[in-house]
Amino acid sequence: MAYAEKRGPTWRSRYKRPDGTWASATTDDSGRPFERKQDALQYGNDKEAEIRRAGPAWFDPARGEITVADWCGQWLPAQDLEDTTEGRYRYLIDQHIIPAFGERPLNSLHRREEIEAWEKRIRRTPKLQGRGTYSQRTASDARDLLSTILGDAMAAGYAGVNVAEKRRGRGRKRHRNQRSARSSQKSWFDPLGALLVAERCAIMSGRDDEFIHIVTLAWTGMRWGEALGLENEDVHHLDRIDLDWQLREYRGQFLKVPPKDDSARRIDKPPFLTDLLSRQMQNRATGTCSCRDDCGGSGRYLFLTAGRVTNDGHQFAPPAHHSRSNFGTWYWHPAIDGVYPEEGGKDPRPARPVLVDANTGRPLRPAWPYAQGPEWSPPRGRGLTRHDAPDALAVSCPKKTCLAPTGTPCTSRSGAATVPHTPRVDRASVTEGAEGPALASWLPLRTGLTPHRCRHAHEVWMQEDRIPDVLRHERMGHVMQGIKAVYSHVSPLMRSELRDALQKRWETALAQRADLDRAAGRDPHSPVAVLDELLQAGQRKPRLRTATA
Repeated sequence: MAYAEKRGPTWRSRYKRPDGTWASATTDDSGRPFERKQDALQYGNDKEAEIRRAGPAWFDPARGEITVADWCGQWLPAQDLEDTTEGRYRYLIDQHIIPAFGERPLNSLHRREEIEAWEKRIRRTPKLQGRGTYSQRTASDARDLLSTILGDAMAAGYAGVNVAEKRRGRGRKRHRNQRSARSSQKSWFDPLGALLVAERCAIMSGRDDEFIHIVTLAWTGMRWGEALGLENEDVHHLDRIDLDWQLREYRGQFLKVPPKDDSARRIDKPPFLTDLLSRQMQNRATGTCSCRDDCGGSGRYLFLTAGRVTNDGHQFAPPAHHSRSNFGTWYWHPAIDGVYPEEGGKDPRPARPVLVDANTGRPLRPAWPYAQGPEWSPPRGRGLTRHDAPDALAVSCPKKTCLAPTGTPCTSRSGAATVPHTPRVDRASVTEGAEGPALASWLPLRTGLTPHRCRHAHEVWMQEDRIPDVLRHERMGHVMQGIKAVYSHVSPLMRSELRDALQKRWETALAQRADLDRAAGRDPHSPVAVLDELLQAGQRKPRLRTATA
């Protein structure tokens, strides 16, 4: 029961909390001190009545004096998270939550309008590095994380309301519908598209490895880290891949860890993929990664970089694991978009077209020309767009030293005036014509897709082939829910039908790729050695005639 104490000229109210401890107050809710004993006693009785009505949900405002920064410092170390998830949370807390609310007490966050304005403000904030502003997803992730943090603060008794929790049906519905429609249109591609992307990635790298890498992603549905973690002993079986580990990239290092959600599984291989992976094992029989002692594996990984010789010609960089960002910048995005992506940082570069020889399709060296003038835009469609005159892609080099013809001025890092000049190309690999080199640009296959979309495509292919749900969930590393998970089992017949369906899709994609060359009036051919062998083998394969009744 509440009581009052004399404290000099005023009174102090004492009332009992739900846990049995005593709380005290010297002022009422409006901040006025208790000048009469009856006022302090009435305040204490009202608080105890409020505690009885609220029950376990009662919140002590005095505990909410802890700041958001202090609570985040207690909250994050207590979470059991993957390294990459923890790094993402720490980034959002340090870059968005702490600068906005770090010095504020938790009990001062009581207006939803303030949180919604903060989320909207993030979308208009310039990035710390690079160009443009933060995306809608970054703003949404920051608010979701703040909602999780405040929700745990409520459970711990430090907050009375979660003002960051999103209410359903609020926001601009028109934009949500547009994003959903765009996402559904570009979220996957057909087998021919996957084959073309793999071919272009191999052309960019000059090796067969990238071709086999992308084909493996598309025809197995593996995650990026799961494919990077494949070692020779994982694929030596003729009919399956034993997927027990993956490589996770975290702060510039690669760690060998179990697959996401501990989804270790077997992945059935169609015959063509067995041949490709056997070829890759032979190519990598003596190669090891440069971080064998750090990543946790034996070093006999299937997909590694080529390594390089430094400019002095003496030091050799051994093969290493593919960084997701570097692979996207140098291989994937030029292959699928036909344009080198924009780069920020200390040496910013705008988006650049991929110049190739129109006759061979090979990128020219150097392949870093800058588009001159705002009227130039990347071409759209499939195939190549021809530029007979090199002046059509006159460029301005932003560096003090460039590959411009001798005596041609160019801009410097200090911002001197720019004078357009023609990019120097490897004339030995370019067919000379009456009007100049046969320069061309790659046209985009389907812009905006990432390597993870190979996983989306694989799921769609299995649905189109009517593969049973239990096998699809197992292959993708998902957990099947409901009563079907209890009574459904994967049979050898299901696996055989899946392998046949994937083999058929591969053969159809090869035939379509050959038809593209025939439509252009030439024999099927590819600059990629392994694909060229497959196309030539398809030429020699006899075609079956359909008997008519």
